[in-house]
Amino acid sequence: MTELSPLPPQLSTPAALHGATAFTTIRTRRGRALLWSEHLARLAGTAKLLGLPDPGLPQPPALGPLPWACCVSH
Repeated sequence: MTELSPLPPQLSTPAALHGATAFTTIRTRRGRALLWSEHLARLAGTAKLLGLPDPGLPQPPALGPLPWACCVSH
């Protein structure tokens, strides 16, 4: 029987071993995330409840151009 070597610590997490994830949505307007700090607090709380690492995102990720932006009047 072949002995398996242990996983590296970064792969011994629920997310890596079992696909555990936290998913939330956030409203955006004109390419900007609205209520970012509230969203991040909600996501961090969900991650903690599931035993996942804190997302640690101080700023919202950059959003790309919206494909329908050319056709929407503001």
